[in-house]
Amino acid sequence: MRFLFETLGCRCNQSETAAMESLLRARGHSIVTENADVVVLNGCAVTAGRSRKSRQAARGPPKQNPGAK
Repeated sequence: MRFLFETLGCRCNQSETAAMESLLRARGHSIVTENADVVVLNGCAVTAGRSRKSRQAARGPPKQNPGAK
């Protein structure tokens, strides 16, 4: 399965995403930048601005990857 990750926020979010990518690769999945089967958004909602950016990002990937979950 092909996974695309979009990470917003702090180093903690970036570290979490790296860990998820590593686990998925170890299980034979691919990490891609387009044509994904699954889009994972790791966002932040600590501030109103970050919350807004996370909502915007959640609306974006399905348009770029219309068949993705």
